[in-house]
Amino acid sequence: MNLFTLQGFIDAQTLPGLLLWSIVLLLILAGIVWLLRTEKRQYDARGKERGWVWMRLLALPMLALTAAVIVLPARSIAGPEALAYVYLALFTLAPLSWFGLHRLAGALQSPRFTRAECFGLAFSGLAILIVPPLLLGMAQGPIYSVSHRLQESGFDHAAQAPLPLTALPVQRFRLGAAGGIPDRCVAAGESRGTAFVLDAQDKTMQALMRPA
Repeated sequence: MNLFTLQGFIDAQTLPGLLLWSIVLLLILAGIVWLLRTEKRQYDARGKERGWVWMRLLALPMLALTAAVIVLPARSIAGPEALAYVYLALFTLAPLSWFGLHRLAGALQSPRFTRAECFGLAFSGLAILIVPPLLLGMAQGPIYSVSHRLQESGFDHAAQAPLPLTALPVQRFRLGAAGGIPDRCVAAGESRGTAFVLDAQDKTMQALMRPA
């Protein structure tokens, strides 16, 4: 999502919607922080705190390499074959690259990480990457419904003042060969002693119509 799309998304939200999205994002962020703190305590107890920090820092370059395995070959393929390759690589080469790089990085740590520890970090990293977008997608519909219900509720409870409009007698206007049609005007208040008259027809119709 680029900057303009994000700004458009924010501008399209109501105030209740923005508050609900803020709560969801804070909950997701809190979940990620809780997961990382839990992992850190576990590896502290095993004497692998420094290795865990390095594994988490190396996750970014490993993600870039895994994405390159998918994107770079696909750019050299034209047509629907490129999409087919992306789907194939997403379920074959990408997992091999992601888990293989974690296994290699864990083997280079001191003390070395076991296979289960390497794969556990790979799975938790995938969870951090995949679960938040899924949750945001699932929350979009309910947040939209709740925010608009709250907004409509606010409108219903707002004080409503009658509009200062006065209906004038019905007049008959002639519209060229179409003949005469009845129309009603309303007086919309006074300004400097002159009554503003708002016709129910649009400006184009006003230009064509004249009193019969």
